[in-house]
Formats: sequence, C-alpha cells, structure tokens
Amino acid sequence: MKTINGYEIKPGADLSGKDLSGKDLSGKDLSGADFRFAILRDTDFLGAYLSGADFRYADLSGAEFRYAILRGAILTGAKLPAVKVDIPPIGTAFTGWKKCRGGALVELTVPADADRTASLVGRSCRAEFAVVKAVHGAEEGVSIYDSVTRYVVGETVRPNGFNDDIRIEGAKGIHFFETREEAERYPTFPSRT
Repeated sequence: MKTINGYEIKPGADLSGKDLSGKDLSGKDLSGADFRFAILRDTDFLGAYLSGADFRYADLSGAEFRYAILRGAILTGAKLPAVKVDIPPIGTAFTGWKKCRGGALVELTVPADADRTASLVGRSCRAEFAVVKAVHGAEEGVSIYDSVTRYVVGETVRPNGFNDDIRIEGAKGIHFFETREEAERYPTFPSRT
C-alpha cells in the first residue's frame, strides 16, 4: 500500500482535511476517496482514477487533472483550477476529436447551434450533439464508456443527455478534444468501462 505523508493512497481513502499540496498522485486509484476540505494546491492527478471522489470545499487551485477519470466526483464548493480550454461560442461551428474503442479517432463537427462546454479540471470538452465527419483507424467509432454509442460518418450523434456544468468533466454529452493530438494521447482504460 502506497503512502504519502503517512496517508494511505487507495480507493476510498479518508484524506479529508489533509494537506497534499504539490504531491504526485498521477495514475493512482482513489475512487471514492474523501478529499473534503483537503488542501490539494498544485497536486498532480494526471491519469488518476477519481470516480466518486468527494472534493467538497477542497482547495484544488493549480491541480492537474489531465486524463483523470472524474465520473461521479463531487466538486461542490471546491476552489477549482482555471479553465484550460477556450472553445468557440454557440453560433460558431468547429472541429473536435474523440478517441473510441480500439484507438479509433473520430473527427467531429460541433454544429453552430449545439450547446457545448469545456471543463475546469481537464482539456476534455463536451457537446450536446455532433456530426461525424470522419473515422480514422476503423469503419466506425464505438464509445469507450458505454459500448453503445456509435460514431458513423455522416450521422449526427446525440447522447442520452447533456450537462453544461463546467465543474464536472465526466458529465453527460459528446466528449471530445479540440486537437487530434490530445485525442490520440487520451488513455482508454479498458478495464474501467
């Protein structure tokens, strides 16, 4: 069991009120961990598994969440890092990129009238719906997370809901990146689907 500053780093860990500023928690499985009121300034959560973690009222300023899985994480009242992505506003269509199962890359057009949002905790964006422009590396893209959503060239893809809350990276919507390079680097975590 890994420890940092004497605290066990594991799923469900009780780290409430702890100071882990500047620590490297990249790639760690901290699903369901309690970080309420924790001081996590400049902490590295790169690629960490934080599903269901509770960050209520934690200080996350300067924290790095790139590629972290935050599905179901609670961020109410948390001091959050600055938004890292500036996506075009509604009224402007643009291209986005998504990684699917098997490493397939989907080139999307986010239409001018599609609602969209960035995230405070990573580079991932989401849209209310998108049109599939191309699929690279496969005939069609299949969602990493639900294995149901399919991305077929020429079709409009609509998720089973859309949440525009910028505090939640894993909320409902079509998830994408602004650049192909970011999508290519996105880890697929096949054991967590």
